[in-house]
Amino acid sequence: GGGVVGDLAGFVAATLLRGITFVQVPSTLLSMVDSSVGGKVAVNVNTGKNMVGAFYQPKLVYSNLNYLQTLPPKEWICGLAEMVKHSFLTENESIYASLVESAKSLQQNENKSAPFSWLEPNELAARIRESVSVKAAIVAEDETEQGIRATLNLGHTTAHAIESLQHYTGMTHGEAVSRGLVTALYLSKNIGLSDQEFESMIELMHTLGLPLDTAGFEADQLFEHTKFDKKNQLGQIRFVLLKKRGQPVWGQPITISEFRQAWALQKKRFG
Repeated sequence: GGGVVGDLAGFVAATLLRGITFVQVPSTLLSMVDSSVGGKVAVNVNTGKNMVGAFYQPKLVYSNLNYLQTLPPKEWICGLAEMVKHSFLTENESIYASLVESAKSLQQNENKSAPFSWLEPNELAARIRESVSVKAAIVAEDETEQGIRATLNLGHTTAHAIESLQHYTGMTHGEAVSRGLVTALYLSKNIGLSDQEFESMIELMHTLGLPLDTAGFEADQLFEHTKFDKKNQLGQIRFVLLKKRGQPVWGQPITISEFRQAWALQKKRFG
C-alpha cells in the first residue's frame, strides 16, 4: 500500500507483542521514495500528524515499479514532492541535475497529466534509487532523529499544519509538502539562500506540475497549528530551512511576522 498503510502496519508491528517482523511493500511513489524508508511508523491524532508512533525498521522493503502504472496523477505529484525535497537536501549535485533533466522532458511530452509516468523504466528506477539514497544516508547517520534527520522535515512544518486544518482529507500529503517547500524557500532567503538557487528550485517544482499556491489558507491560522509541531522547543516554532541547496539548517526559530511575510510573498506570486 501507500504511506498510510505502511505506517499503520509498522505501528501495529512495533507494538504487538513488543515487536514482530514486518515487510514494507510500497505501491505508491511516495511510499517507495519516502515513507517505507527509515523506520518511522505512526498514526495521526486530533492534535497533529504522526503524534503517536515509534522507530521500527522493516525486515525488508520490496518496491515493484509496475505498481506505479496504476496510480492517478495526484499520487505521482505526491511522490514527486518528496523526491524534490530530497534533491534540495543533498550535496550531490548530480542527483539534483538528473531530476532537472528528467523534468525537462515533461515539457515535450504530451501526457502531462501524470508526470514521470512516461519515463523509461530504467530512468524512473534511477530517479527513485537516487531519491532513496539521499534519505537512507541521512537516516543511517541519525536513525532516531536526534539531529540531522530532522532535515527530512523540510517543508513539513507548514504541510502538517495544512493537513491538520483539513482534518487529513482533501489535499494529499505531497500536495501539502509542495506548498510547504515553497514557504520554506521564501523563509530560507532570510538566512542566505540566493535568488538564483531559489528560482532554480521553484522552476523545477513548476516544471513538474507541483502546486505552489497557498490554497486559500491564511498565515495566522497556519502558524497557530504549527505550535503542535514536534520540532518545536521552548515555545519556539522551528523550521528546517536551506542556507543553500544541499546545506539544510534545522531548528531555525521563525516568528509570526517572518511567516506572514513569506506566506504573503507566496500568495502574491502563486495565488
